[in-house]
Amino acid sequence: MSSQLLTALTLLLAQTATTTTTSSTATVAATAPQPPPPLRAAPVIALHPDATAPTIELIIYSAGPELYSFWGHAAIRVIEPAGPDLVYNFGSVDFSGNFLFRLLRGEVEAFVGAGPSRRSFEAYRREDRTIVRRRMAIAPAARRALADRLEAYIQGERERYRYHHFVDNCSTRVADEIDKAFDGALSATVRQVPDQTYRERALAMVRPSTVLYVFLDIVMTSVIDRPIDRWDASFLPHVLATAVDEAKIDGVPVVAEKVVVYQSTGAKKDVGWPWLKVYLLFMIPLAALTYWRARLGAMIAGLAFGLLGVAIVLLWFFTTYDFVKGNVNLALFPPTHLVLFFVAAKADRFRRQGRAVRLYVWSHLIVVAGLAVADAMQLVLQSIGPALGLALPISAVLAVEVRRLGSESVWR
Repeated sequence: MSSQLLTALTLLLAQTATTTTTSSTATVAATAPQPPPPLRAAPVIALHPDATAPTIELIIYSAGPELYSFWGHAAIRVIEPAGPDLVYNFGSVDFSGNFLFRLLRGEVEAFVGAGPSRRSFEAYRREDRTIVRRRMAIAPAARRALADRLEAYIQGERERYRYHHFVDNCSTRVADEIDKAFDGALSATVRQVPDQTYRERALAMVRPSTVLYVFLDIVMTSVIDRPIDRWDASFLPHVLATAVDEAKIDGVPVVAEKVVVYQSTGAKKDVGWPWLKVYLLFMIPLAALTYWRARLGAMIAGLAFGLLGVAIVLLWFFTTYDFVKGNVNLALFPPTHLVLFFVAAKADRFRRQGRAVRLYVWSHLIVVAGLAVADAMQLVLQSIGPALGLALPISAVLAVEVRRLGSESVWR
């Protein structure tokens, strides 16, 4: 009894924490107004028969306001009994050189970084991002192996990996490392839970940004439209958190303790479906304008659809991202619409090229209508319904209006 008490006191002094854990789940809510309240000190973990094994925690950071943080972040915390308290992050990247070009090309290489957990928590607190830590119920030998493996990643020439937003990112790497500590039993359990699709999961995180949501929905292809399971969906940190919260191995929860280190003070807003804004604020007004002034409608539609087509082509042929290749939406938003914009830019030119304009616009309408029929028959693997909702009405109104070649309203 005395030896156990002495060990407990040693751990208490080494970690400079306070024992506040009275159940398997403890939640600390930060309700003070800005500036954000201070972080809560990590409580002492209940003694395990092997007191030399480190404590392993899954750290989940909520989404932030910047583009790179829209999908949240995950990391692994390793607390040594009488040593450092570090957070290992698989999302470190080298921003030097042509980083933006490498990002657009899909050639970003990530690696493991590590730093004191207190400093990491403070950085995310300043961004007002919720921080939740989960102590994982991993066997002592597996905890030691995981800690040694993580430490090896940051020694010498760091191992790099090609970052992929859906199948190999900072969250999936964390999930895989924790799964190894459970000998694959965690993923086997979580894979039994069906989920949505990659598209649905990814777009849900960018709903606050209408432009980004619509753009991604247009440029992403059928690669991300297949049904996935909960383990696949753990490319998002908050899904990984839900997965481990619900997972049990041999009837035992894999999360031994859950603590909210910091709670964001920002209120979540229901922003609605972004496509609805596009229909109300762009599609309907453009259709009305096209009805009254076909040339102006042709200019705006030609420019908007044409630029979208250029983006689709560039992503398809000049990046390594597999989820932007083979895009059916190229038929809805062809780059050739830029020629329509050029022709419609001047009334006399639009009038002289009337026959060619009519042939082109009607050909495009036939293609769009054909895709709509094919999609209704579930013959199109890619999710194109929302994009059809934009392209079909505009194409139809434009085609109907330009057929009236003798009407001045067409050419003005």
